[in-house]
Amino acid sequence: EKHIRKGDALGYLLRNYHMEERTARSIISYVKEQMAAGAVPTMKRILVEGYVDGSGRIGIIFHMPFGRRTNEALARGYSTAISRKYRMNVRMCLTDDGFMLTVPKAIPLDEIPGLLRADDLEDAVKESVVSSEVFKQRFRHCAMRSFMVLRNYQGKDIPVSKQVKHSETILQSFYDPEFPVIKETFNEVLNEYMDIGHAREVLKKIEKGRMKFVFRDYSDVPTPFSYNIVLAGASDIIMMEDKTTLLKELHSKMIERLISSMPETDIKPSLIEEFYRSRTPRVESREDIVYLLECMGAMHVLEDRPRSIYRYTDLEFSQVKKWAESLIREGRISSVWIGEALWAPAEDVPMYRAVYGQNLEKEERERLLKRFRSKPTMEVLKKLEKAYLVERVIDEDGRITYRRRSVRAGDYGRSLVTFIRRFLRHRAPASVEEIAYHLNVDEEVVSKMLMEMTSDVAAIKFDGRIRYLLVEDKMSLEHQEKRAFHERTVTAYLLKKHFKERRDILEYFRDFIEANLPYDIFVRVKNFTPERWWTLREKGEVLEGRLINGRVGYTTQEIAEHIRSAMERAPLNETEKKVLDYIGKHPGVSFLSLIKVFDEIPRSQIREIVDRMDRDMYVFRALGDKKEWSAKNRYVRGVLREVPREEAVRYLVTRVVESYGPLPVNLIRYHTGLPYDEIHHTLSAMEARGVITRINVVGRTPQEMYVSVKELPHLEELKDIDAVEDRLRILSYNDPYSRRLWPELTRKYGEGWYYPVIKNGRPVGTVEMWGMSGCLEVRDFRLDSDDLIPELLAALDEALEYHRTFGTEVLRIKNMSGKSVSDAPKRSLKRFEKHGYVHLGDMLAKGSFSVKRFEPEDIMAYLLYRQHLTRDSRFSDTLSAIKFMW
Repeated sequence: EKHIRKGDALGYLLRNYHMEERTARSIISYVKEQMAAGAVPTMKRILVEGYVDGSGRIGIIFHMPFGRRTNEALARGYSTAISRKYRMNVRMCLTDDGFMLTVPKAIPLDEIPGLLRADDLEDAVKESVVSSEVFKQRFRHCAMRSFMVLRNYQGKDIPVSKQVKHSETILQSFYDPEFPVIKETFNEVLNEYMDIGHAREVLKKIEKGRMKFVFRDYSDVPTPFSYNIVLAGASDIIMMEDKTTLLKELHSKMIERLISSMPETDIKPSLIEEFYRSRTPRVESREDIVYLLECMGAMHVLEDRPRSIYRYTDLEFSQVKKWAESLIREGRISSVWIGEALWAPAEDVPMYRAVYGQNLEKEERERLLKRFRSKPTMEVLKKLEKAYLVERVIDEDGRITYRRRSVRAGDYGRSLVTFIRRFLRHRAPASVEEIAYHLNVDEEVVSKMLMEMTSDVAAIKFDGRIRYLLVEDKMSLEHQEKRAFHERTVTAYLLKKHFKERRDILEYFRDFIEANLPYDIFVRVKNFTPERWWTLREKGEVLEGRLINGRVGYTTQEIAEHIRSAMERAPLNETEKKVLDYIGKHPGVSFLSLIKVFDEIPRSQIREIVDRMDRDMYVFRALGDKKEWSAKNRYVRGVLREVPREEAVRYLVTRVVESYGPLPVNLIRYHTGLPYDEIHHTLSAMEARGVITRINVVGRTPQEMYVSVKELPHLEELKDIDAVEDRLRILSYNDPYSRRLWPELTRKYGEGWYYPVIKNGRPVGTVEMWGMSGCLEVRDFRLDSDDLIPELLAALDEALEYHRTFGTEVLRIKNMSGKSVSDAPKRSLKRFEKHGYVHLGDMLAKGSFSVKRFEPEDIMAYLLYRQHLTRDSRFSDTLSAIKFMW
């Protein structure tokens, strides 16, 4: 500090500590930040500062550069003194340079010096340590040396677990501070584990005025010297990706405070923080895991560790782990080695191998692979894993095993550029050191790559250092502060957009690019009729097939052409071409028919061929028997024109933003099936042309969303609404609106095949219903409140009206809120009966039917008769029975 004020700090460090100039400048910058934020602690000056974190937890940070052993004695002494005076629980964490005491409420900082005297230190530390794990451990060691706890007895070793149990029993039963073994335990803890002697000296110097306290009042921004202490205290209570993320957050806050007094700044740190925080992905559905790994880099997915997907979700660990395991089994995510074993999207593995893969000599590779085929050791597995020759998989019991992998490395330069771009998209502005640390790549390599990325990356001087961010983000931060809308405004607009009145089925497809079920169209089209639906299907104006990401659904010819053209498809082989030609000449052919025609091809291969052509949109589903669901798939050849891929990608992204916007990038990925890098590139180009724009949606979870520029005035019109109001609706799970609610649906109701019940744009329940035995059967329904039942009845009428168009006349309800109808409250049953339902045994029914009652014995007798099990209905011989059943 003295040399900084004199102006010769750099020379002083270089002369006396023989360090690199870059390191010296970094130290000087670090100390300058501390000087600007508060006092610099020294051997004669103790800084005590109050800190309030984002969750309201209060910490008192002591900057004492006396070493960990001395600091622990002082920390325990002060924590006991505070606990005694203010009658509160105190939690502590410490480092070599200080410690933090976490307290439930703020206390006057200037009262701290008088709380603890040198003469009281030993008693205070003993009181704090007597119930600690370190005391129990040291007591066990002392008890073993004094033969109170035996290591072996009568020639047999006593397990360590039993030794621990015996020592704890003795300690609890015979504790006496004057007992020699207890005294020796205290001696070890206070003088070997801690350094109470030097701690006592510190307190004496404070009492004599040779050391003084300097106080910094409570603040949500700690001084730079506090960062490591805050990290130590936050590691078990803050959900952060890793220490780097929290350090960056603390540092950004400090920089904002430091530069607030400057006359002008190019970019406000608060704007930067909000800008990138709104981009941070969250895991709220299975697909979000893949998106997170692509955006934020490889992570742990099976364990809740610092660099794991669990730091980006509020869902239950078991649920997210189940999703991760399923993605591993499906091959959607794969293990990668980047200094440790992590998981990444399978399509990114070639890039990871290019950057992180270790090359092996041919002889060494063959030797290791030979060992792998027999009984490999962990050392062999590690070497092969680092060389990307094996990968981790999950067996049926959920255990990690290894299997052989063959993956071609991508281009090193392009791969590293991709990783840097992804990093800067979500964690900028960042220095070379920060980028290199996170990517685990040499700083010189990163610096060189940044120099080559001048068209993509911009450099700014921020915090006295050169930091990097993407060019388009720099422009947005400097010139385009994103508009902000509350989530209720967005919800109100989306409801209006989704459920406005439409008069024809084709109008639906002008607004949306696909439908999972005809029901999704029915709830949005006023004049939906089965005749119009079948006509469009027969003419091929509406196609059914596997569309985006293999989802079965409906779309139009034009949209299908762009979806297929945007796909990355491998060409068909000769066998596949032969099967496709046959389907083209025999439209409506089934899988079983293909097996008979191509009897020389194995059944399993026919299945693979049909599935591949189905997913790659070479074939579509033919119109069957004019039912909502066809019993079997019949295929027709898809006759679609080819569109240039770049045009197809632009078309899809534009249509999706216009159809479903405002929406985040992960939903754009869901609706287009395109790689994220390609989506970001297309969005940036469209934003530059002024076609779309980004907005911040604030509320429970701030998010960055994309919306068509022409829709902004409509959002502005709804900006002042106080609440969202919309009637209760029953939607399908894959309905375009329901898809936005998957995270909330999963949190509230779990996963399952149900129809979400939506009220005012939010989930309020679920209905399990499907066609069965000529009826629309409601297996069960759940509502957040019974007060919603009248509105649910109206929505069920609408669902029955849809099924009537396909010949179903009766709706029956089997269970209500998990209970059988026969066990339902009478009040609830009366509501249904007033609405036209008839209570028939264990179900409620409504529709076109007449009620006739039969005795159970008569019904059973009739069933036995129809099954030819009664004496007068039995078959005369076996042949007659076979003919009848055949």
